[in-house]
Amino acid sequence: MDREMPEMDGFEATRQIRKEEEPYNLHIPIIVLTGHAPGKERRKMIEAGMDKHLSKTVPKGTFA
Repeated sequence: MDREMPEMDGFEATRQIRKEEEPYNLHIPIIVLTGHAPGKERRKMIEAGMDKHLSKTVPKGTFA
């Protein structure tokens, strides 16, 4: 799930998916892709129902 999308952000999309799952007792794993610092965003991700996050940023020197 992309955190920032043009029509609906990833948080709202995740909330809607979770709402749709309820009657069927399902849980689709949702992994958010973000360039934002996970520490600041972690609570929002968990509250929205996201399972994990991946960072789009690559630490400096990774390919040196």
